[in-house]
Amino acid sequence: MEEKNRLVFGVLLIAFGLIFLLDQFGILTPFGISPWFLVTLAGPAFLVYLGYRLYSRHGGYLGLFLIVFGLVSLLGRFMDVNFWSILWPLVIISFGLSLLFRKEGVKPSVEKKVSSLDEIYEDIVFWGIDRKITSKAFKGGEVNCIFGGGKLDLSKAKIDKKGAKLEVNCVFGGLEVIVPKGGKIVADGSGAFGGWTSKIDERESNGPVFKISGSAVFGGVVIKG
Repeated sequence: MEEKNRLVFGVLLIAFGLIFLLDQFGILTPFGISPWFLVTLAGPAFLVYLGYRLYSRHGGYLGLFLIVFGLVSLLGRFMDVNFWSILWPLVIISFGLSLLFRKEGVKPSVEKKVSSLDEIYEDIVFWGIDRKITSKAFKGGEVNCIFGGGKLDLSKAKIDKKGAKLEVNCVFGGLEVIVPKGGKIVADGSGAFGGWTSKIDERESNGPVFKISGSAVFGGVVIKG
């Protein structure tokens, strides 16, 4: 897990523990504060955090969408607005924006492609991919899925001699990553209302290290060998 992600999730866990501890002692009761109400703010807050990270690093539509979506969800909690009633209008608006800002036009629901590039950078919004990488010196990259996902097959790729770093983030979507057979794999991600799972056994290898990190919110990431 990246150091920043580790810090954020560590602080959240401590905050959750303190909230429920204070509730057990009745300290929150006079203020009319429910611990579960505070906990439900964590999901939208994480979306804002993730959106800010993506936008500050890469710019573009995906980061802005997550920021707006998270902020609207937070406001909905305080204004007693149904979360799901906010979700669907935003989905429709986002789909329209994704069509307007895609230069290549409308893509099929699942885009199958073989690539020999050494790095991959993909923002998958309302689409699906079935991508196979055959690079001879794969260095990593970043894949972000929102209301989309698919499969990233790296089984035929060779890791660069200096190692590789890949970040995978999914929001309301899912991605399956198949890693190469050789080399050491270090997979460490985090999930909030979703799952980020590594099914790779520990490998003892003197070869290059392939590090995979990221997060899943209302979605899932699975790392396979």
